Amino acid sequence: MTNKNLIIIAFITMLFVLFAIPVQAQNITIANPGGTMERDIIVYMGNGTELYGTYNTTSTISLDGGTDYIFVLKPQMATPWDDPGDFLDSLIVFLGKNLLPIVVLIFLAGLLLSRR
Repeated sequence: MTNKNLIIIAFITMLFVLFAIPVQAQNITIANPGGTMERDIIVYMGNGTELYGTYNTTSTISLDGGTDYIFVLKPQMATPWDDPGDFLDSLIVFLGKNLLPIVVLIFLAGLLLSRR
């Protein structure tokens, strides 16, 4: 083989590699239909230590298609001072899920306090 043939083969190989491995961005749209509270989405790079960004449930995230990511969903805490309506909605959901343990704790506390 001559040098000219090697250069042509190397050039064709380089073009093949450039077009065979496409790099494209991925868009992720997040929704929280019927959710009782908003959530923060914390995105880390694949190693888990480098923060890529923090988003909410109405965000669109643009990601590199060739990289791994870790998604962490964290509920946003509603406070009565920031948004009383959202706080009451969250409180009603919490009480609905935990009513029996709360009633038992109040009953036991009443028994302990009545013995004094």
